[in-house]
Amino acid sequence: MTDEKDERIEKLHPSVRQVLQFFKYKHLTEELRDVSAKCAELANCMANSLPQNQELTVGLRKLLEAKDCFVRAALSGSTIGPSPKPKRTFPSLTAATMELSDGPSVVDGV
Repeated sequence: MTDEKDERIEKLHPSVRQVLQFFKYKHLTEELRDVSAKCAELANCMANSLPQNQELTVGLRKLLEAKDCFVRAALSGSTIGPSPKPKRTFPSLTAATMELSDGPSVVDGV
């Protein structure tokens, strides 16, 4: 399986691999890991299923920026006005979304 994963990673454009490295999440606390892992899951899905071009790289960079905002939101814990306390667990991406990717995860939260 590792050889297959390494081969899959090698097929990614260098700029895509460079952005994906920032989606690692195992070093985060459990609460932040849950938020970050969902973005990593989506990033891996897109990297494995879309053409390796500039638009993919830009999309991954924007997703990375959004992930950073989500993590900061989870860290702050404060809300703007009356709203219920956010649930800290997130459902997995739908099976239909995940069908786009037939390869192993590139990030794996390492």
